Amino acid sequence: MRCTALSLLLVLGCAPSYHRASPYRHDHAAGAHLEARATVECKARLDTLPGPPPMPAERFRTDGCSLWPDGMFTGEGWQSCCVEHDIVYWCGGSQEMREKADEVLRQCVGDRYQGWMGAVMKPGVRLGGAPWVPAYFRWGYGHKYPAGYFEPAK
Repeated sequence: MRCTALSLLLVLGCAPSYHRASPYRHDHAAGAHLEARATVECKARLDTLPGPPPMPAERFRTDGCSLWPDGMFTGEGWQSCCVEHDIVYWCGGSQEMREKADEVLRQCVGDRYQGWMGAVMKPGVRLGGAPWVPAYFRWGYGHKYPAGYFEPAK
């Protein structure tokens, strides 16, 4: 049992060094464009916080919907919702920013698939994406673990 738990922890902690989501995995120009957009959006987001916190040390990577089907069997699917969510998670920020990102994901996925799929995904994202979870899809995964939250000064 201990060996299985350790193996799972090691797999979850290994950050991908390439995009796993289509089309970015095979279309390097699209991947580079997405990485540039993620960097610009992250800088703008972090600039709203005091300090501001540093930019992520790791390059942006996405796997689509981490540990969840990308929804490609539903027409457009909801993978684009997950990619947008990954941009925010890679960047990190405050706890409020994370709550907003998770709600945007719920709404986006719900809009693309009968409403209930987003509601099913959100609790998993809230639990599995916490900044203290040693996984490649955690909040602030572009920063060195554990990055935690970057909170505004009170």
